[in-house]
Amino acid sequence: LQEAYTQLPNFWLIIQIKDDCANVFFHRRNSTKVLTTVKAEHARMFVAIVENARSACRATNQILLLKELHDTHISRSLLIENPVEDIWKNPSYNHSS
Repeated sequence: LQEAYTQLPNFWLIIQIKDDCANVFFHRRNSTKVLTTVKAEHARMFVAIVENARSACRATNQILLLKELHDTHISRSLLIENPVEDIWKNPSYNHSS
């Protein structure tokens, strides 16, 4: 049993895919004994993995939406980027002196 335990990885990354989101879990074995520099590296890896997964999902969704646009000639609202709010028209930014 000890030999099997030593062959296991020191950390696990678990991604739970759902219909509308993905949950990402990170577990590190013996986390109290891990050096701070290793913890920081694991945190950087976690952030990079999540960002890459988000980017891949966005690209895949855009490709599927563009294919649908090509096939149906109907654009989904998801393909149209929301306009950036004009701060000059927002009353909370208008103040007189």
